[in-house]
Amino acid sequence: MSVSYLHRLAQLIASVKPRTRTEFLRLYSVISSIKKAGRKVYLWEHNALMDSAGRGARKTQYADYQRSLAIFNDLVAVHNDGGGDDGPRAASNKGGHAAKITPDVYSYTTLLNIAARSKDPRVLRHAFKLFRQSKIAPNRVTHLVLLRYFTHKNDSEAIRHTMLLLQEQHIPLDIAALNAIIWAFARNGRLEIAWNIYRVLRHHLMPEEGTGADEVEGEEDINVVNAQLVHSRLSIPDNMAPDYITYHVMIQAFAYHGNVAKALQVFVDMLSTPIEEPTHPNEVPETFPPTMTAYRAFFHGFARHGRAPSAPNGESPRVVAQREPFVSETGWNWHNLELIFENFLELPDDVRLSDRTVWWIIVAFIKTSGANISELRNMWSRLEERYPGYWSERVRKFQAIITQRTMKKRDSRQALLDLIRNTS
Repeated sequence: MSVSYLHRLAQLIASVKPRTRTEFLRLYSVISSIKKAGRKVYLWEHNALMDSAGRGARKTQYADYQRSLAIFNDLVAVHNDGGGDDGPRAASNKGGHAAKITPDVYSYTTLLNIAARSKDPRVLRHAFKLFRQSKIAPNRVTHLVLLRYFTHKNDSEAIRHTMLLLQEQHIPLDIAALNAIIWAFARNGRLEIAWNIYRVLRHHLMPEEGTGADEVEGEEDINVVNAQLVHSRLSIPDNMAPDYITYHVMIQAFAYHGNVAKALQVFVDMLSTPIEEPTHPNEVPETFPPTMTAYRAFFHGFARHGRAPSAPNGESPRVVAQREPFVSETGWNWHNLELIFENFLELPDDVRLSDRTVWWIIVAFIKTSGANISELRNMWSRLEERYPGYWSERVRKFQAIITQRTMKKRDSRQALLDLIRNTS
């Protein structure tokens, strides 16, 4: 087998997403074969192997970082031995000799990313120390890796410092970076800042009037909001607009923190936004479709914040909703959940439903219906018809309770409440 073929095979394996333990072993085998042939391994192959070594598990552990670090140390050893090159075009003009392999910003950022995914401060400090000792300037991805880590750690000061470094190093913000910043603020409870960034992005796509109408709704003039962001050293380019990740991040954030009105507003924004500008005057633009990600966020929100209606004499929430459809202390009610659920059932046939999402739907309906057995049976029959599957033990327990015809309604209700209390 020719070495050029092995390099092409390595490139093919490295392009597979997501990278799993199997891909790591395959790539490791190919690179080992290149070494046995006495040929040099390219820098991108070292970097890809390092990245694969740290992936494959749901949660990155210290052992994953150690594997990646071992490959990194091997790369450093090759550099110190003076061997290798960065690819077919890396040969020096001086006598045709290959240049040394030198770890680049991608090498250090890859190692830092694996350390950050472990969420272990000691591991991150080690990877960051190696990065600083290299004296290589971090790139945009490096800062986004750190931003994600500090977001998980709820470190607001470090988040702002990372944003400041992006500005000071004149690294331009793209929508991926801005989405990471939005998520950082939203996750740390600063929804007002995340919302302001979103409003400015949305304004670039569909301009707000910027009149007193905003103030009536309790929101500042969009021009004032933009000026405040600029003053905070967060200048958003005029040509930048939300992408589908922006919409999903905002929906997830508002649903998680209990603001159903804002979550629904962003959802409507997404569904009404053209993906691309029409090429012909009479062409109907294609808009963002509803997604499982968005619906899952809503079901999670209802599972967290759902409230049962005030139903005298054990009335069904359906009866209450028909009598008083818009009267509720909270938007997280059965009526709104039912509307979202009906639309959710119309997703394309190729959509797959996870067990966790099924459980959130169950909890949401138990909470908002007051554990009404009739409504829960109705919901479950529609869900099973649309998404048949073999579910977890807790879902099967729910199914057993609602299908038990000999149990009194009061006992069934208590069994359901005990189920979600003990298994959520």
